[in-house]
Amino acid sequence: MQNTQLSPLPPFTWMEVSELSRHIVNAGFSKDEVLRAGLLGQLIDYIDNLIATYGPHPELIETKADFMESAADRHKLYRSALEIAETRSLPILSICLSYAQLLLDEHQIVESCSLLKKCEIEAQRADKYDRRRWNALFSECCGRNE
Repeated sequence: MQNTQLSPLPPFTWMEVSELSRHIVNAGFSKDEVLRAGLLGQLIDYIDNLIATYGPHPELIETKADFMESAADRHKLYRSALEIAETRSLPILSICLSYAQLLLDEHQIVESCSLLKKCEIEAQRADKYDRRRWNALFSECCGRNE
């Protein structure tokens, strides 16, 4: 029987992930690579500890992928997050949007378009921000694919 429930992550865990992520982005904007690297290590350790405690959660894996330097690591993590989400019948839009952008950046247009089509219905029901992001990525795919 498939598990259709989210891992039981306490709300404070999401606040910590969000705070660390925000600080990493700000350190990057400030060009403070020492601070960014330290915070990134903290975030990855925190996510790994959450996964060890609560089990794999697609959004945690996606967040980890978002911050990985290696494209190969990002591919592996996005595929893992997508597989877990699909197995548990969880939303896939956020994962697909992040992964589609990586694929587009690597000129893997067909793969990116295929991924976006997979989450099209979910995108139509999403908030304005995610709909716009989906539309922009899909338009970019179509524009490059011609």
